[in-house]
Order: sequence, then structure tokens, then C-alpha cells
Amino acid sequence: MTEDLLTLVIPTYNRPDFLERALRYYAAQQVRCPIVVADSSPSPAADANRRAVDTRRPVLTIRYERYEPEIHVAQKIARALEDVPSPYAALGADDDFSIPASLERGAAFLASHPDYAMARGEAALVHLAPADDGRSIEAVRYLQRGIEGSTGTARLLDHLAHYSMTFYSVHRTAGLRQTWRTVAALELDYAFVELLPSCLSVIQGKCKQLGGLFLVRQGHAAQTSVNHLRDPLEWIGGSRWSGQQAVFRQALAEALIRQDGLGSAEAHEVVKRAYWACLAGLLAQKWQRRYGPQRGSARTVARWREIARRIPGLRSAWRSVRSRLPGGEFAIEALCRPSSRYYPDFMPVYRVVAGASAGEPPR
Repeated sequence: MTEDLLTLVIPTYNRPDFLERALRYYAAQQVRCPIVVADSSPSPAADANRRAVDTRRPVLTIRYERYEPEIHVAQKIARALEDVPSPYAALGADDDFSIPASLERGAAFLASHPDYAMARGEAALVHLAPADDGRSIEAVRYLQRGIEGSTGTARLLDHLAHYSMTFYSVHRTAGLRQTWRTVAALELDYAFVELLPSCLSVIQGKCKQLGGLFLVRQGHAAQTSVNHLRDPLEWIGGSRWSGQQAVFRQALAEALIRQDGLGSAEAHEVVKRAYWACLAGLLAQKWQRRYGPQRGSARTVARWREIARRIPGLRSAWRSVRSRLPGGEFAIEALCRPSSRYYPDFMPVYRVVAGASAGEPPR
């Protein structure tokens, strides 16, 4: 039974509207697995969050855990995981939506594949913005991929050479609990709090990329993640970076020694190589976006967007064309089309995110 296999843990802080929306979605979907809300909000947001949880108790198996507002996010997640009894667990942000059927598939996959530490599926990233035609939702693919090297060393090198977060996956609870105990014991900034658990998880075991929509994330202008660092040089040049990256690298080396039986010098060399690849990719990507010449396709898109703002109806026409181009299956028009293979899983999320005032979805 799913309720015995998997627990969904939702950390939240001072965003009661988002938590209310997420719980409304899970209640409407009649999610069967237990949900733990780990809340460190100050009042009155904490009071609103507790009411949102209490309202869903007749429909959901849900537990509310209150933490002091000053708690570090890593410590909050670690403490929330301590009491999770199920063999598998998934973490979810309060503004994102995990697809219940995909959570179940992930847990079932891990149950029959002991060499895998994580399982997940495809994901979409949606943005809300005002628009003249009232259609204020845009969507793109959110990168998630399989990592299937036979050793922790191979998986770490692969992961940091082509980085994407592993946070949003179904994990083995024991491994996830140990990962966050390790992270919680260290005082790291948000970038390393993202990187370290992600890397520790892939060292533990393989990550399976399953088919189907697994997650819908909401993006924000002030997104905080490694790939959304506005200026990586400011991060690297910061007063705490040198000490923090040394702690990060030491933790990874110790994990490789345990997992692969490497010697200390070899483990540290692997970590150095992997970390160097991560920084090289991040810096190259950010340089290209800020200083590099735009590719023709980027100029074309920018020109079309500017034209579309001036000509009524052209924006929606361009959206329709774009949704049918290669790679356009995650455009909002494609996701909202009944012929899309993502449609059954995406539309319940769309209706909650868009709200009653959004009208019919774009197609």
C-alpha cells in the first residue's frame, strides 16, 4: 500500500498562501501517502498554516510540525525526516506540486531495484506574470535526468558535469535521513545546502528517470538555486566561500571513501575534478548569458516577443506555433492540449495555480 511505503515532507516558511494552495491540490487529488508539513513560520503565518492543515485532516493523512523561526532549513528538514516511518520519502516545496501517481511509481520502482537511491520523472517549471491577454502562465521543461553510473565516483562526476537538482525525487528514507543529518551538522549557505545533499544522494546510489510528469515547480524572480545565481563571481568571491567549499569537498570525499572504498588522496582528487566541472559549467553558462553574443534563435525569439507585444493576437499565435516546435511539449499551450501525454497530470495543477480568474487554458 502506498500509505505504508512513502511519506511526502513539505518544508514551509512564511508562505501560507502557497501551502494552502498545495494542500488544496493534494486534497483534490486524494493523495494517499502521509504528508508532513515542517513549518518554521512566525505568527500569524504559522497560525494560517496550522488551520490549512487542520482543514484537510478529513481528506489527507497529514501531520503538522512547528519549528522555531530561526532554525536553519537543513536542520528543519533533518528533524522532520527523523520521524518518517515509511521506507521511502519525497521532499516537496510549498509552492510546487508532486504528481501523486508518479510518487507511487517512484516508490514502487525503488522497492524492486535495490541499487537505486532515487527515482523521479519529468518536470515542468511554470512562471506567473501579468499579460495583456490575461494568460499569465508560461511553462518550460525543468531539467531532471537519470544518473546511472556503477560507482559513487562515476555518478558524482556525471552529476556535477551536467548538474540538476536531485532534491525533487523519491528517496530511500534511511539514505535521505543520513544525508540531511550530515548537511544539518554544517553551517552552509543556500548554494552549498543545495549542492551537498544532491551530491551525497548520487554517491549513495543510482537515480532513475521514469517516464511521465513527476513534478510541476513554480519559478520566481528571486529564485535561489545554484543555476539561478545571478553572479557566481560574487558567490565565489564572498568572505565565506573558501571555508564553505572546503567543508563541502571534505564531506564528499568522506562519502566516496565510505561508498567506493577510495583512499583519502584519490577521493579528494575525484571531488576536485567534479567540483571543477561544476564551476566551469556554471561560469561558462552565466558568462554566455551576460556577455556572450546571442545566438540567432535567441535574437529571433526576442524579436518575435517585441513584435507580439505590439500586434493584437500575434502573441497567442506565436505561442501556438512554438508549442509544436521540437522541444515545445512543455510550452503552456502544449501542456494544456488534451492530446498531450502530460495533460491528465498537468491540468489539475494548472487549475489550482491559475485560479478561477484565469479562464480557459491557452491551446
